[in-house]
Amino acid sequence: MPLPEETRARALVLLGEGRTADAARVIQEDTGLEFEAAERHVVNMLAAARIRTNGDPWPDDQLADRVGALVDAGHTERAILLIRGETGMSHADAESWMHELMARDADQGEGRER
Repeated sequence: MPLPEETRARALVLLGEGRTADAARVIQEDTGLEFEAAERHVVNMLAAARIRTNGDPWPDDQLADRVGALVDAGHTERAILLIRGETGMSHADAESWMHELMARDADQGEGRER
């Protein structure tokens, strides 16, 4: 389940301040999710931030583009395995991150350059 944009923005501010538990509580309060599910969103957000700010290039393209190409080709399980291999996320977290990435791309209406 993608987070509402306002919730995501509030959580990102808290994460930027190092307040991970508070970020999870904001997500929990705004969405009604169980705390454990809210924590998974926090983990996904932290992993996505690490991916965006990582100075080391990925072996070929950016991870988001590689995941998008796999999803576009109908290979969602391979996309999840790629995310897990690159980030160390659990299967559930990688799947959630993939869905959030695809929802964001759809909301932006932008095609990924490959």
